[in-house]
Amino acid sequence: MSEMVTILVESYEDPGPFGAKSIAEIRINGALPALTNAIYDAVGLD
Repeated sequence: MSEMVTILVESYEDPGPFGAKSIAEIRINGALPALTNAIYDAVGLD
């Protein structure tokens, strides 16, 4: 498995209704690295 690096970037976003913040992006972040690793393993470049 290739190395993954987490980079935290500060940003200001206005809160949504009742002060809520979005958390849906967390679910998206895991899909692309998993797909990339699957293709990497399938091609056999290891």
